[in-house]
Amino acid sequence: MDNKLNVNLTPRQLAERWGCSEGHLANLRSAGKGPVFFRPTGGKVLYPLAGIEMHERERLVRSTAEDAIRREHLSTQTVEG
Repeated sequence: MDNKLNVNLTPRQLAERWGCSEGHLANLRSAGKGPVFFRPTGGKVLYPLAGIEMHERERLVRSTAEDAIRREHLSTQTVEG
């Protein structure tokens, strides 16, 4: 049985899934804007699949206008705290 709670992706695997660079994911981690992650040993980073899917669902939009509103809201939250 496939248990998503036990499936983790490396930054390389997530970058491939999203079509972005590993550097972009590092920037998201640093800014606290990406999906949840953990470091099981040393500097290795892993992303739980369940957390990735939750992050993706939270960013679903129906239109570009809705996306613009969501982005504006997120930038205001970052500035205000």
